[in-house]
Amino acid sequence: MVNIHGQRFDLMRPGRHTLLQIPAGAVALDTLLRVEAVAEHLGKACADVYFQIINVSGTWAEAKSVGGFHFRAGGGKEQLEWTRLGEVDLKVIAGHTQEGVSYLNLFVRLIKSTRLAIGGLLGEDDHEEAASRPEQCRQVVSFLVPAAQI
Repeated sequence: MVNIHGQRFDLMRPGRHTLLQIPAGAVALDTLLRVEAVAEHLGKACADVYFQIINVSGTWAEAKSVGGFHFRAGGGKEQLEWTRLGEVDLKVIAGHTQEGVSYLNLFVRLIKSTRLAIGGLLGEDDHEEAASRPEQCRQVVSFLVPAAQI
């Protein structure tokens, strides 16, 4: 993933994540655009975290589709061609791994043109926790040699 500052990171934490919130910190009634995603760990490697659900809501989304947009990997509506929502263009594409795991990709452009504060992992929110490996994925390497081998 790449946020508006150009920082690249991998999402390592399963769960519900706010990817975009415009304006940042707005309550539901004042939200122009909110993109939330549910990521699940679906594979053998710790890095096998994939978006399974993407929900797009807010005034800008409602103007294009009543109720906003809802996507689920492997079923139902899975794609959205480049669509202008207010001052932002969004695209959602379904994909699958060689092992057959279905997932969703989100693309955003023109986001820097907005003069509003942008929150979420792709905005100005801190991504450190979302990009850190869960405890069960951390490998411990010991350089200690047992006394019996010295």
